[in-house]
Amino acid sequence: MRYDAILFDADGTLLDFQRSEAAALGDVLNQFGVPDTPKVRVFYHTYNEKLWHDFEAGKFPKQHIFDVRFDALLRYCGMNGDGKAMEAHYRDGLNCGTHLIDHALTMCRALAKKLDLYIVSNGVAQTQELRLRQSGLRPYFQAVFTSETVGYQKPQTEFFDIVLKEIPYVKERLLLVGDSLHSDILGANRAGIDACWFHPLPVDYDEAIVPRYEISSLEELWNIL
Repeated sequence: MRYDAILFDADGTLLDFQRSEAAALGDVLNQFGVPDTPKVRVFYHTYNEKLWHDFEAGKFPKQHIFDVRFDALLRYCGMNGDGKAMEAHYRDGLNCGTHLIDHALTMCRALAKKLDLYIVSNGVAQTQELRLRQSGLRPYFQAVFTSETVGYQKPQTEFFDIVLKEIPYVKERLLLVGDSLHSDILGANRAGIDACWFHPLPVDYDEAIVPRYEISSLEELWNIL
C-alpha cells in the first residue's frame, strides 16, 4: 500500500452527523416548546453553519458557538427561554447519536488490519469520544485528535503540526479523508498531506483547494490505497 496511516475526519465522513443532529434538534425543540417547522430548522442550520465557518477561520473560540446558537434561535422565534439549558439538552442528544455513514464500520474494521487509523476532528472532544465508542468505531483507531484537545482547529497548520508529532509516520505516507473542502482538504494542503475529498453528493468546488483524490463512497478508498 502507498500509505501507512489514514487520518479520518469524523462528522460527515464516518459519523452521519446530519441524521444525529436532526434527531437531537427535533428532541430539543419539542422539549422546550419551540415550533419544529422547516423554517425554524433552516434558520438553525444556516446560523450554526456560519458560526462553525467563522470558528474555523479563527474569529472566536468554539465555546462561543454553544453560548449563542440557541439564544439566536429563540430570538428568531420571538420566544423567551433558556438557551443554555437547550444547548445542554441538545448536547446530551448528540452524545447519543450513533448514526454512521454507509460502509463506515466495515471499512474501518478492514482498514485497521492493514493500516493505522486516526481521527482528526473539529468536534467536541467528549461528544466525539462517546459517539465513536457507541457506534463501534473507536476500537479501530489509534488515537482521536480534536481541536479541543489539540488547541487549534483544522485547517490551521498548527493543528496538523501537533498531530504529526504524535504519529510515527512521515507525512508523505499519510492520507487524510474528509468531507469538508475548507477544513479537511485545505488543512491537508497546507500541511503537505495527501487529501481525499469524500462527497457523496455534487458540491461546489474551490479551485484554490486541490484534493489528490475524490470519492463518493467510502468503499472507493480501496481503489486509492
